[in-house]
Amino acid sequence: MTPADPGEAAWNDVFACIERAPLSPPVRPSRPKIWRLLPWAILAATAAAAIWLVLTLAPAEVNDWFAVNKGRKANRQDFPPPHQRQDPPPPAPREPWPVATEEEIEIVSVEGEDTNTLVVGRLPFEGNMELLGPGEVTLTRVEKAPGDDMVPHYQTNGPDPPMIWAPLTSETSKRP
Repeated sequence: MTPADPGEAAWNDVFACIERAPLSPPVRPSRPKIWRLLPWAILAATAAAAIWLVLTLAPAEVNDWFAVNKGRKANRQDFPPPHQRQDPPPPAPREPWPVATEEEIEIVSVEGEDTNTLVVGRLPFEGNMELLGPGEVTLTRVEKAPGDDMVPHYQTNGPDPPMIWAPLTSETSKRP
């Protein structure tokens, strides 16, 4: 089925609307001149940043040459190849950072969870700790710990240094 014909009056209204419509699309207003210059401004800023980086990050001999020879044109003799350059003098020795002494420190407060990180008095061990090597330990007896029946694991033979450790309760492995 086709729809009914709308009639002559409806077609005349449609043609009148078409005749009133402009022949070309509406003209969009042009962008302000500042937006046309933006790409060029970005390009100029990038070039300036590149020149600044080259001048600030250039090797020391280039900066020294510019400082001494302002206005003179550079030539190949001014910048010898790397294998002919002289090594710069070694830097001056630096002073160590000052460290606070025991008398200069006063602990005002410590949070409850941080108390286990605080050492009061002297450390339990000072200096280098020399560990035993393979074959330097003879284990004669291993007993259960009273109260929890834990038996320590141990390793005294072989190429590794001797070790004795307590297994976690979740460990089910036997002694090595």
